[in-house]
Amino acid sequence: MKKTVQHSLLLVIALVAFSQLATAKTPVEDKQGIQFFKGSWDEALAKAKKTKKLLFIDAYATWCGPCKMMDKQVFVKKNVGEYYNTNFIPVKINVESETGRPIASKYKVTAMPTYLFVDGEGKLVYKKLGYMKPAEFIEVGKSALEIPALHEKFAKGDRSKEFLNKYLAAVDNAEASVAKNYFKKVTDKELLYDKNVFKIMTSYTRDPESREFKYFLAHTQDFKDEYGDRALNVAVGILDNLYAQSFQQKDAKTLKQLFSVLRKLDPIMPKTKSEKIIEKLQKQFDKKK
Repeated sequence: MKKTVQHSLLLVIALVAFSQLATAKTPVEDKQGIQFFKGSWDEALAKAKKTKKLLFIDAYATWCGPCKMMDKQVFVKKNVGEYYNTNFIPVKINVESETGRPIASKYKVTAMPTYLFVDGEGKLVYKKLGYMKPAEFIEVGKSALEIPALHEKFAKGDRSKEFLNKYLAAVDNAEASVAKNYFKKVTDKELLYDKNVFKIMTSYTRDPESREFKYFLAHTQDFKDEYGDRALNVAVGILDNLYAQSFQQKDAKTLKQLFSVLRKLDPIMPKTKSEKIIEKLQKQFDKKK
């Protein structure tokens, strides 16, 4: 696996990394944190099966900036360590190593850091990615433990707003139509201030013409005030899709749409930064013609 592991995500990774690294501070590390399993992959699976715990897998690359930030600012925290050591069997895999490559391939790890939650049979239960703060990372672990019960309730037909608010915030792979119908039930105030709705927007907002994304673009300052640098995550899926379509299909019209979205992200993405990205992308696009 090379650094160009997923071509269509390069722009998004660059944007997110910039946002996070720009605000990073030297961490005050706790002496306790996540204690990662030292044995082989097969031994980890056997232990998961015996203890009936999920494996928590941190899939990283040595060149990945956000991965290093998670190591220094999150995994070392006492409360994070207590939660993950108690509820999971933590495992680290270098996706570029001989032992890590087949695992990364099996679970379709395409960007780092990726967090995998796998049962003792090797079945993927939950998957998340990206840098996040300690409290948010603990919530990811809680969601992983809740997933089976949530899927069961969904399968039984519960489509209430209250349930979907929890379900869609926890899972990333629900049908797009489920999220679309859910957003129809959400108020403008909830789009901005409900933290679960924010999570759902980051996972399911893919249509630049959708009501929720238009609201986001019209209130970028409010989202910046409420969520800080994480507000950019609402746009990640859309930027990724527009980028992929622009370059894979050599679609100049979609490229202009991508540029339009980038220019509307200020102050979440400052205009000086977006214009530099636009200039670079235009040059790359022209070379591919």
